[in-house]
Amino acid sequence: MAGEQVADLASSVFHELASPSIQHLVYQIGCRMLKRFPQLQEVTFESQNRTWDTVVEDLPETEGKVYTEPRLPFGFQRFSVTKADLATQTTSNRTETTRL
Repeated sequence: MAGEQVADLASSVFHELASPSIQHLVYQIGCRMLKRFPQLQEVTFESQNRTWDTVVEDLPETEGKVYTEPRLPFGFQRFSVTKADLATQTTSNRTETTRL
């Protein structure tokens, strides 16, 4: 399995989905990888947290706002998708299709 294939697959899923949720996006990328590479048992993603805290807060019942220095992001995020997750997704998709 070449790294280029993994990168292409992740890029394709990213561009196909219009999801504001990183968790949903990573789950879909993981499921697609497990389908494409059946020899894998699990796909794990790890990233550094780059989300900054809110800088502007509204003051209730006024037009004022409070501006503060954002706290630096810290920590890591780790996501894993397993064959069991893939089986759950497949079953879930079949149920949705049956309902339609």
